[in-house]
Amino acid sequence: MSRAARLRRAWPPLTYLAAAMVVLGPAWTNPARRGFCGCGDLAFTTWFLSWTPYALLHGHDPLFTDFLNYPSGVNVMWNVSLPLPGLLMAPLTLAFGPVASYNVLSALAFWTAGWSAYVVIRRWAPWRPAAFAGGLLFQLSPYMIGQQLGHLHMNLVALIPLILLCLDELLVRQRGRAWRWGALLGVLAAAQLLLAEEVLASVGLVGLAGLLVLALLHPRQVAARIGYAGTGAAVAAVSFAVLAGYPLYVEFLGRQALHGAVQLTDRFSVDLLEVVVPSRRVLLRNGATVDIAARFTGNLAENGAYLGITLVAVVLLVALVNRRLATVRTLAALLLTTFVLSLGNYLHINGTVTRVAMPFRLVRGVPLLESVTPTRLAVFTSLFAGALLAVGLDRLHARPGARPALPAALALLALAPLAPQLAWGYTDTEVPGYYRSAAVQRIPERSVALMVPFPNRVDSRPELWQATAGMRFKSPGGYVLTPGDNGRPTFGGVPSAVSGALRRIVLGRPLPALTPAFLGQLRGDLRRWQARTVIVTEHDHMDRTLTLLTAVLHRPPVRDEDAFVWYGVDPASL
Repeated sequence: MSRAARLRRAWPPLTYLAAAMVVLGPAWTNPARRGFCGCGDLAFTTWFLSWTPYALLHGHDPLFTDFLNYPSGVNVMWNVSLPLPGLLMAPLTLAFGPVASYNVLSALAFWTAGWSAYVVIRRWAPWRPAAFAGGLLFQLSPYMIGQQLGHLHMNLVALIPLILLCLDELLVRQRGRAWRWGALLGVLAAAQLLLAEEVLASVGLVGLAGLLVLALLHPRQVAARIGYAGTGAAVAAVSFAVLAGYPLYVEFLGRQALHGAVQLTDRFSVDLLEVVVPSRRVLLRNGATVDIAARFTGNLAENGAYLGITLVAVVLLVALVNRRLATVRTLAALLLTTFVLSLGNYLHINGTVTRVAMPFRLVRGVPLLESVTPTRLAVFTSLFAGALLAVGLDRLHARPGARPALPAALALLALAPLAPQLAWGYTDTEVPGYYRSAAVQRIPERSVALMVPFPNRVDSRPELWQATAGMRFKSPGGYVLTPGDNGRPTFGGVPSAVSGALRRIVLGRPLPALTPAFLGQLRGDLRRWQARTVIVTEHDHMDRTLTLLTAVLHRPPVRDEDAFVWYGVDPASL
């Protein structure tokens, strides 16, 4: 292969890699410690990146843990657990810590998203620059930039285009052996299950919708291809069952299994205006558009459906001019279908939830599918929009006498409004020095330690601290998905008198009088948890916390590093 040919092959993935590195920006100055805040979903995710290698090295089940929410534990499959990334990133996690793995994995997510979309789009748009533009739209779409705000699992979408490729081969092209494409499809689906299960559920939902679209647009062709596709689907089901059978068994039949939808779909739905109104995460915006976007339901991370007026116009033009092409008709129908599904249960217009019912309501009560967040279906909208843009650029380039400047100008016109406002607000994750020091070795290994602040949905930072300490101890709290009394999902873990009292102190609210009955409730929690250590680090109204815990434990703490610690707690004596 000549040098020029190697360069033609190399420039797209290298450019996607460069863009991924830029997205993380200042994180690279200290990737082992720098993050958005070390709180919220980032702390939640880094904990699970640490859990997988720890569990495998110490003989624990990686799909269930009692190191959080002790003693009830946590069904890992219902949480953003990233078991496959946790395994692949284990050497980096063990060497440099979970924050380093989080940052590297985030960059890999952006890189592989663009590259895989480019590879698949080239089957419909062979001209490299056209396919590159489609992949770039997918890589740096408002969806990807928005989910970067802590939702690492929702950025792991590189397998979506590859699954689409397998479906294209099984349902449309039908080249080669059906069982090979089916086996590959099953492997990719199982891998996606262990990357981000919600992404797999959304792929299933869009796949079902896509089958319906194909059947409506091309009924005769679908009927003629059903045998080949059926063989591939059967092999895919078998290979998926072999690889994913145990994780799914743990999820639905194991301990701490959940029932019902995880997210509020009425809140996290795309607003009808969102497709043309940029949010603060878009570079080319103004105060008026930002004010409108602020009225949309959801939050900044979930408002990722923006395409911009110019891109919408270009995509419509491509669909109209090339409407005779079956590929264009199918991609346009899929784009429209995924956009309609992303609108959620009821139509949202300018921040107002109307009573106009939408098709997404049909998945109510369907296991897994009901937990798909409608706004996150914008990832498919951006992929199909990128594919249509690439086809249009490719067709324009292929016209006799065409010059590359014209499709390049059209691509710039379409993509420029989507240029992201990069979130470079990285800071040190601020793990207390105690958890980084040798002092944690004084905690009996695999014993229970009560951390204050108490880890919960409001303050998940202690989960990162626990991971930084090498999973030395178990924690009775946690920002995790667990079943409530009715089995439905809750993010708070099991409530307790201790967690309630500590929360009241942080909020500056008065506590009940320190009567024997009240102190007895708190001691009862410590006995139930079998807590051997209590660790208090800096937080609001810490003096009140120390006073309370001294009364509960009958003795004052010792100062160790930057923490106040009660070692050698005997739960039975309480």
